[in-house]
Amino acid sequence: MKVPKACFNNEATTRGKNRGILFFAVISLVLIMSVLCISHVSAQDVKPDNAVGYYTENGKVTWIIPGQGIDVTQLAGATPSMIEKLYPMTPQAEAAIVHQVPTSSVIIDGTLYQAKQISQFNGKRLRFIAGKDGTLNAFTTPEKLEQFQTEQYGVVSPQTTTNSVFYKDWYYTGQALGLTPGNGLPNLNQIGFDNYISSAVATTTGTWSYIYDYANYGGDYFGMAKGSSYPSLTIQGWNDRASSIWVYQ
Repeated sequence: MKVPKACFNNEATTRGKNRGILFFAVISLVLIMSVLCISHVSAQDVKPDNAVGYYTENGKVTWIIPGQGIDVTQLAGATPSMIEKLYPMTPQAEAAIVHQVPTSSVIIDGTLYQAKQISQFNGKRLRFIAGKDGTLNAFTTPEKLEQFQTEQYGVVSPQTTTNSVFYKDWYYTGQALGLTPGNGLPNLNQIGFDNYISSAVATTTGTWSYIYDYANYGGDYFGMAKGSSYPSLTIQGWNDRASSIWVYQ
């Protein structure tokens, strides 16, 4: 059947409009992300010398300054095992741990478990990390975690500038919380971020960033490698869970 030329013209016009709409959507998304990035950069450009981070609320930036109403732990060169010794969990608190079921299988101490099998480790603290291949790993001791970090990512040289940024919503949106390497916030409830972190971008100049299940760096925790990003922490089973954070120097 022969199709009139006008039909081809209409089809071409429709395709052209669709391309135009797609192009406009892409440009709009880029502009939105640029505005978000600029807001964080400009916030850091004017920060006080003694500020170690910031958080946003209703578009307003509040600087995190040690000794001014927000608990801040400052310890350069700390490691996960050092933090656990400085902030030990009581046997009773560890025995009460009930692990959230992740959306994927998890490799615990080198053995693959289906997601629901994580309940076998209830009552025992786990330290989570994503491998370079994206797999979810967990370890029953901080030393095993640190060994895996070195094997997967090598020894990372510490620096002390760029923030790790944690967001209340997926895809790096919503209220934001930034923290420079060498600092920790033991109580996110003080700034309205307790159990609200849903996405994160780890500093490119520190070493590791951690979110902890409980206040005072307690319970399970999840490590983020230097420069890594997590648009939806639901995938790792860590959406809206963090009650304290630490950014390693």
